[in-house]
Amino acid sequence: HRCVLHIKNEHRRVSSAGVDKWHRLDVLEMSESAAAAPTAADAAAAPAAAPAAAAQDLYAVLGCAKGDDAPVITKRYRKLALKYHPDRNRGEGQEEAAEKFRAVSDAYAVLSDPNRRRQYDLHGSTTDEASNTHAFESVDVKSQSWATRFLLAQVSKIGIPVPTTVAADVLSTACELSSDIASVPLLIPGAAQRGTVKIGSAAFFRVTISNSMQERGLLLAASSKRRNDKFRILVFDGKGNIRRQAESLQPEDKKRPPRCRLFVVPVPTLLVGAPFPAAQENLPPVCAALDTMEERAAMAPPFDATGDVLVAFYSDNLLSSLEYTLACAPAVLDEGRLEALEASAAGLRERKEALQAFGERFSTQFDDYVAKKAALDEAEARLRALQDEARTQAEENSKARSVHADAERGLLDAAFAECAA
Repeated sequence: HRCVLHIKNEHRRVSSAGVDKWHRLDVLEMSESAAAAPTAADAAAAPAAAPAAAAQDLYAVLGCAKGDDAPVITKRYRKLALKYHPDRNRGEGQEEAAEKFRAVSDAYAVLSDPNRRRQYDLHGSTTDEASNTHAFESVDVKSQSWATRFLLAQVSKIGIPVPTTVAADVLSTACELSSDIASVPLLIPGAAQRGTVKIGSAAFFRVTISNSMQERGLLLAASSKRRNDKFRILVFDGKGNIRRQAESLQPEDKKRPPRCRLFVVPVPTLLVGAPFPAAQENLPPVCAALDTMEERAAMAPPFDATGDVLVAFYSDNLLSSLEYTLACAPAVLDEGRLEALEASAAGLRERKEALQAFGERFSTQFDDYVAKKAALDEAEARLRALQDEARTQAEENSKARSVHADAERGLLDAAFAECAA
């Protein structure tokens, strides 16, 4: 299955390149000399040209925080791109500036794409492998053939998650609707919206942000009918960029349908995604149950202004359309509920630490077991060899006794024969 996903990598690069291009339309407004933000194809042509990004966190490369929105990241990128662009750094220090420019560009290539940024936030690190920009490319379901989607669905069924991306045409539609948001259906707080969404498509709605919602935030919840459905909720900014997103989760109770919750609130929250298989094959699956837990920074204020905000229900299904229910409500941030939320988050953090410690203990004991089992196997092999030798010794002993008995019998026969004579 890993080989299958690797074979489809080129197709994923092509689809993600379209997403990258759309997300860089605003970057092209900067001066021509600093408009060289790399696309996925450019990064593929120079896979080894990101030493700075490979040595540290991509957010640190751009000098921004993990919770910063897309406009902040773009602003930081523009400033650093202008500072380190080769045209502005001639002579001494040119090579160092070129390396920093490439590092900044590679970091922006990941963080400017909401899909790749999402993958980086969940599974990225400061290692060379994790900092490779192509490590966070997902599958554009809409661009795949039915046979490919069927194969990916089988991979997903055996427990290997298939990362999916928001289709480029959906992002383009969000950009267009943001400029004409009055034409989008209204999602009334407390009133559920139901409908059907096709593969790789989205249902768009607008939510009117009141003064209290601007201060306290907005809660969104969605569900579907079939247990194997995959979907996500998207919240966009005024330019149509994804501001927040959350993916669906399958409950432990197999009789309950999948659900998705997205909180846009002025307090830190936790988001637990679908678990990936444990990195070490010998570890039990529970060790990776909370690896996808994501710390969501507080959004203060949750919204910059009152008015309409674009939201969407997006289908990540691989084979079929899905029927959904989407609802929203203003956040109620009383002290008791906030304390309960923080207590539950602290409990999840403790559980993650406990699982990490348990995984280390399990791995240590498993290694000890493997070593001792290998020693036991060697001892059993030596014992079996000795047992075989014991049987050989018994056969040789039996032969020697038989020869000795024959000799004694010959001596007796000769003695009695002489007496008889």
